[in-house]
Amino acid sequence: MIKTLDSEMKQNSHILATPSAKQLDAMQSEVETLRQEVSNKDRVLEDLREAVNQNLRRFNVPREGFDSLETLIGKLLQKLSDRNRYWASQATGAWADTVAKQTEMEELKRLIDSKAVENVNKRAQLEKLKKSIQDKKKDCQKLESSIQRNAHAQRNHK
Repeated sequence: MIKTLDSEMKQNSHILATPSAKQLDAMQSEVETLRQEVSNKDRVLEDLREAVNQNLRRFNVPREGFDSLETLIGKLLQKLSDRNRYWASQATGAWADTVAKQTEMEELKRLIDSKAVENVNKRAQLEKLKKSIQDKKKDCQKLESSIQRNAHAQRNHK
């Protein structure tokens, strides 16, 4: 077994060998790039945590103990989903009320239109009746004057 370890060490000696300065610079550059990426991702993650916390407070989502970020996001999404369902049901009810009121308003407009036509017809009848009354008054006046002339003429004849 010791012989196998020695032989493996000899086979992998190129791995354990000291890297050249060029390789070392390349590795250090890559490590620095990776550190920057990690740092950037940590900042993004912290910004996301802060955004989640702000939204938890904004939408009044309860926190219990040390909830993980995933749990908090799940609670926030559930709260928003519930809120969306509530407002959708409110909007549906309001829409039904709006449709009912619009139907009622259209019926009232039709009624107003029919009453306006009826009013025009009744006014026309009223004008006819007024004209008829005037004509009858004139006829009565003619008859009265005719009667008075006849009565006066008969008195004068006697």
